[in-house]
Amino acid sequence: MLGRRREHFVAGEIAEADKEPILRAYLKRWKWEVGQFFGGVDATSTPDEIRRIAPDHPIFRVEVAEPNPSSTRREQTAPTAT
Repeated sequence: MLGRRREHFVAGEIAEADKEPILRAYLKRWKWEVGQFFGGVDATSTPDEIRRIAPDHPIFRVEVAEPNPSSTRREQTAPTAT
């Protein structure tokens, strides 16, 4: 935990069929930095080429969630020996 605030979230993997436009946008913005990990596929590749590499690149939707009232226990840290 960083700071005094904590934020709860939920994450779910995006279905293979829904990855193509997300990967295309990602490659359009970041190919110069991450292109070596995409097997020659870039933002101008065909939909079939992007779908071919999609299983190798998991994508998650992360959303803020309401905290579970039953899990409001404060975390405690054990003192460290010096």
